[in-house]
Amino acid sequence: LLEIKKLWKGMTLLISALVLATAFGAISLARIQFSTLMPALRSIWFIPHLIFYMMSYSLLAISLLLIVIHIVLKSNENACARRGSQIFETAMKCLKTASFSMLLGMLCGAVWAKYAWGDYWTWDAKECWAAATWLLTLVTIHASCGKSNFKAGILLLMILAAFIAMQMTWYGVEHLPSAANSIHTYNTTQVSPAWQ
Repeated sequence: LLEIKKLWKGMTLLISALVLATAFGAISLARIQFSTLMPALRSIWFIPHLIFYMMSYSLLAISLLLIVIHIVLKSNENACARRGSQIFETAMKCLKTASFSMLLGMLCGAVWAKYAWGDYWTWDAKECWAAATWLLTLVTIHASCGKSNFKAGILLLMILAAFIAMQMTWYGVEHLPSAANSIHTYNTTQVSPAWQ
């Protein structure tokens, strides 16, 4: 929480994260057909779950963008290079906040799952990809912790891997064969066997 307080001194990042979270949230809400949701999914836990995840997704995207900017500025050995180290620190703060927000989203989702299906965790494809995304952010944070000279290219690849995993979590799993019986398929008009 103290890290978040330090991070949000710059209002530009806060506004950017909120705008992206609102856009991601609107896209997610537009894709869900609420009339076809089973009653257990129409839970109050949907709101904090969605807010925390959309905030973490937007912060992860901002972190990825800032690392790319850091690499570009670091390649210029001039006054911009000094600014690049500040951008690196900001990217890491965004990544830490994204990881924390993702954890809160997973916890809200677990409570929601317990209410809806009777289990906190079902090893569904969407849940597994969410856990993989969160673990990738943790690995990235711990790998670069305290290392100001950490290779930016490696960091970029690690954040990119987390970002790709996040894309799989958000909408990619719907295209996997396992989605036919997923408890996280929200746009079907028939009840899946997992809900019976």
